[in-house]
Amino acid sequence: MDKIATIARRCRVLFSILGVVMLVFTLSTWAFITPDLAGMFGVTYPVTITPLTKGLGLLVSFIPLSIIFYGLFLLIKLFKNYERGEIFTLMNAIIMRKIGLLFYLWIICQVIFSTLFILVLTFQNSPGEKILQVTIGSDSILPFVVGSIIILISWVLVEAQKVSEDQALIP
Repeated sequence: MDKIATIARRCRVLFSILGVVMLVFTLSTWAFITPDLAGMFGVTYPVTITPLTKGLGLLVSFIPLSIIFYGLFLLIKLFKNYERGEIFTLMNAIIMRKIGLLFYLWIICQVIFSTLFILVLTFQNSPGEKILQVTIGSDSILPFVVGSIIILISWVLVEAQKVSEDQALIP
C-alpha cells in the first residue's frame, strides 16, 4: 500500500508540473510566434502574424488546453485518493469515467482546434489566401480506443463496488 501511495504522490507532482509547463509553453509560443515558427507546427500556408492573430491564437489554444487541464485536475484528484489509501471507491470509478469521456471530447476538440488554428493564422491574409480547413484523420482512433477502455474499466469498478456493498450486508 505504501508503494501505491508513493507512486501516486510522484505522479500527482509530475502532473502538477506538467500543467504549469504546458501553460508557460502555450503562452510563450503565442507571444513569440513568427511565420517561420508557424511552419514548425505544420502550417505550410503563408500566414500573417499580428497582435490580433496572437491574441486570437491564444484564445483558440485554450480549447485543447482546457481539456488537458481538466484531465490533469482529475488525475491529480485520483492520485490524491490513492495517496490516502482510497483505491477501490465509487468516487475513483466516477473520476476514471470522466477521464475516459475526456478522450472522446478530445477527438471533437482536435477537429475544432485545427480548423480554428489555420483560420486564425490566415484570416488577415489578402483575399484568396485565407484558408478554412477541416481535418479529420485516423489519429482519432487511439484516443477513441483509450477512452473506451477507460470507460469500460470504470464500469467494472462501479459493478465491483456494488457487489462489495451487497456482500457487506450479508451476515
